[in-house]
Amino acid sequence: MTQRLFQPSLAGGELSPSLYGRVDIKKYAVALRRCRNFLVHRTGGVSNRPGFAYLGDVADHAVCPALIPFRFNASSDQVCVLEFGDYTMRVWYQGGLVLGEAGQEVVVTTPYSAAEAAEMDHAQSGDILYLAHASHPPAKLERTSWTEWAFTTLDFVPRFVLPETDNTAWKLVKVRDGGDVIYVVPSGTGGVITLKTHGSYTVPTAFWVAADVGRVVKIHGRTNSGEVFVTAVSEDRITATGMVLGNLSSTDNVGADGWSVWEYQSTTSDAWSAARSGGVNTNAELLSYKVTAVSEETGEESMPSEAFSITGPTADDWPVGTKIVLTGPGATERVAYYRVYKETNGLYGYIGLSGDGVFEDTNITPDISDSPPDAENPFTEAGDFPSKVAFHQQRLCFAATNNAPNGVWMSRTGFYESMSKSTPTKDDDAITFSLGSGEVNAIRGLVSVNELIILTGGSENVCNGGSTGAALTPSSITVKPQSYWGAGVLSPLVSGNAVLFIQGLGSAVRDLGYEYSVDGFTGNDQSIMARHFVEGAEIRDWAYAQVPDSLFWMVRDDGALLSLTYFKEQDVGAWALHSTEGVFERVAVIEGDGRHDVYVVVARQVNGQTRRSVERLASRVINDNDDAAFLDCHVIYDGRQ
Repeated sequence: MTQRLFQPSLAGGELSPSLYGRVDIKKYAVALRRCRNFLVHRTGGVSNRPGFAYLGDVADHAVCPALIPFRFNASSDQVCVLEFGDYTMRVWYQGGLVLGEAGQEVVVTTPYSAAEAAEMDHAQSGDILYLAHASHPPAKLERTSWTEWAFTTLDFVPRFVLPETDNTAWKLVKVRDGGDVIYVVPSGTGGVITLKTHGSYTVPTAFWVAADVGRVVKIHGRTNSGEVFVTAVSEDRITATGMVLGNLSSTDNVGADGWSVWEYQSTTSDAWSAARSGGVNTNAELLSYKVTAVSEETGEESMPSEAFSITGPTADDWPVGTKIVLTGPGATERVAYYRVYKETNGLYGYIGLSGDGVFEDTNITPDISDSPPDAENPFTEAGDFPSKVAFHQQRLCFAATNNAPNGVWMSRTGFYESMSKSTPTKDDDAITFSLGSGEVNAIRGLVSVNELIILTGGSENVCNGGSTGAALTPSSITVKPQSYWGAGVLSPLVSGNAVLFIQGLGSAVRDLGYEYSVDGFTGNDQSIMARHFVEGAEIRDWAYAQVPDSLFWMVRDDGALLSLTYFKEQDVGAWALHSTEGVFERVAVIEGDGRHDVYVVVARQVNGQTRRSVERLASRVINDNDDAAFLDCHVIYDGRQ
């Protein structure tokens, strides 16, 4: 009697031979004995795999290049695949190589060999792709246009700098001394006063000139000191009228060697200077200042100026009305404002803002909890170059150098290319820490999924600011192990809110996601049902295509291509194996026309020689039978066009 078996779904994918007798397993009822060159849909059905279309040869058939996706955004016209060969790079855009104006291939020189590029980790922000490899200092690849690309080594100095020599600064410059005039007589100690010049005790003497209007008279006599801003000069040039800056210490006559005339002059120097205005004090000390500029466009704070100093009164002997006038480059369109810092007990603390390049210190107490940034580049020497990179909480994160395989470095908040710190530290300063454990396990991956997931060769860890979702700061870092499976060398991938990683030694593919019931991250072995695909093998490359069927594509060390249909919400984890006449060597995924496009590098033997080509998976959506393409390395010719 014939017995019909109803199998409503094939969402289990190919089942490992070791499980053929496990009829008790739930997925047994929806599994396949063999699934080769078929795609398992997340809805439970299967379709034969479309072919890989031939796009072109690699740059050098003797070298297996690395394929790295470049995504400005999720639009299909803003993505491409970068082909990294030996110290060269080509660009594949919308199925073809990018060509220059003369029709030549665009080839960019790189610092990486093809083997290094295959090991390289990357993270992207807009038109900039940040790159990390243990044999090279961290770098960025920046796109100006599809034909213009540039590699730059990161120095981690803030991009915004203090205005330079093209900006105007105003400084007080001495014009002349009292000269032959015996003394000058002030009429008062504050407000508007007159200054009369005498050649003898009874005979007034002409001294002033019309150009003295707008200048500053500095009085520094034995019994009198201060400054007067000149507003008018009498016709007989004997009397100058002016405003006292602060207060004069007395109305005593001042001898010729006790006063001088100064003028504000424009200069192209970017240096800041200090000048004193005000009364006499008994106790003096050296007052030192630093100034930074804040970018109008980004809000980034520059490195501070060189310290500049002036002898002034002590804080507890500061005469009323006395001030230290700091002068530097004036306001510019690039500068939102200047931040001024003052030294106290060896530390510089914030004392105020200046919008126009002039600041007056009237005995302001420095806030040493707010100090100027100090540049730092932790990646200057061989052995100190990071091999992992990712973004988290508006910071660019690096990890795993040869000298510190369990070390983590994070940029300043919002400024990816600055590792600057302050003393004492601020919450947005750069962060440095190491994972503490009984074993020094190298970090194998960084992933941001609400928390920062740190995968090592021995454990899976969650890093936050002390509680779920809390911001990381230099003084608030907590690392908690979640499990101890250990990750392999390939960077992890993300599907939804789940992290997938290759377990150490390439023995399994595991997922990791937050579980409310345990208030932590847990996961499962996603390859347990198809153990024969990964056991004793090595996954050399992988990529994730979310649309249409949430497929992870993996290149095995024997040249086979594996696919894992992963849809956590419906408990779908279905494996299939794909083969071709040749061996798969690399895989990458970018956004395409209504789906994710899968690019591969395939090596084939042609007339006894190894030929490598870049190919793209054809669409499985067929609206016209003439568009069906189920051959690998195929090209389509339409004679109707």
